[in-house]
Amino acid sequence: MKTALSIIFGILLIAIIIYAIGAEEVLTVISQADIACLLPALLATPLIWALQSIRLKMILDLQKYQVSLKDTAKIHIASVIVSALTPFIKVSGTPLKIFALTRRNIPASRAFASVTAEALLDAFLFIAVFTLLLAGIYFEGPLPSQLLYIGASISLALLIAALSLPKIFSRKNLENLLKFIAKRYPNLRPEQDSKNFRLTVSRVIKDRKIIAASAAVSTATCIIDLARIWLILSALGISAGLTLVIAAWIAIMALASVPGLPGGLGIVEGGTASFMAFLGVPPAAALSFAIIDRLVSIWLPMLLGIPITANLDLKNKV
Repeated sequence: MKTALSIIFGILLIAIIIYAIGAEEVLTVISQADIACLLPALLATPLIWALQSIRLKMILDLQKYQVSLKDTAKIHIASVIVSALTPFIKVSGTPLKIFALTRRNIPASRAFASVTAEALLDAFLFIAVFTLLLAGIYFEGPLPSQLLYIGASISLALLIAALSLPKIFSRKNLENLLKFIAKRYPNLRPEQDSKNFRLTVSRVIKDRKIIAASAAVSTATCIIDLARIWLILSALGISAGLTLVIAAWIAIMALASVPGLPGGLGIVEGGTASFMAFLGVPPAAALSFAIIDRLVSIWLPMLLGIPITANLDLKNKV
């Protein structure tokens, strides 16, 4: 009920923004969009989901757990959908992913470790790619100070979070966490499970094939995201240099992390449009881009993801 009300509120927020800028002008820009550019952009999110699912499958294969790629993809997509639809906790799909893996006869400590290792690799490699992109547009030409500050802040926040994880998941902290959980699940063995967790994470993040695959996935994800943004800008007739494309990407990522509404509905569209208008894009075109990009990258893919999530098999696999 709360999620439904939040979605309605987000839609009303977008309607108000459209009205403020000029509904007729926004609809005119959208109606004139080049469909030939928009169609390839629709493939971006499913392709990213597929790459991330393959990486998770490799992590599970490393530990000799037999989970099919199809099943792995369903679990990953379901976790993404749940995270997107949860207004206040953007990582709420992670417990679902861990629980679904335990239903595939993977011990809870190793399922937790696999998901954690996946997140660690993604964070460190994403920071590297993100920093290189910022450096690239800095040397390409004048970089708006606002973009530099936002980009540097995101990189610093991600780096601090990633570096904090080893402390958070220290042996003592893990044992205390597992002792607390064991009050409800008596089958857990805090000392042994914390050891298994640390060994699994260490093994995964030191495996060269996994590191290479994660680097490829992180790099490909960034490239696909940037290509999607460039295609949509081009479809709307907006001249899109590397600086503008990366600026839009940074704004979307920063705003999507703000809690409050499912998928950041209304917040991301309004914030992205405002930021791009600040960079010189006409307001109607900026809002049209934000609306279409969110449809292409989030809401239309959810039409595929929600049925997968609803039908995810959480029974024990023998």
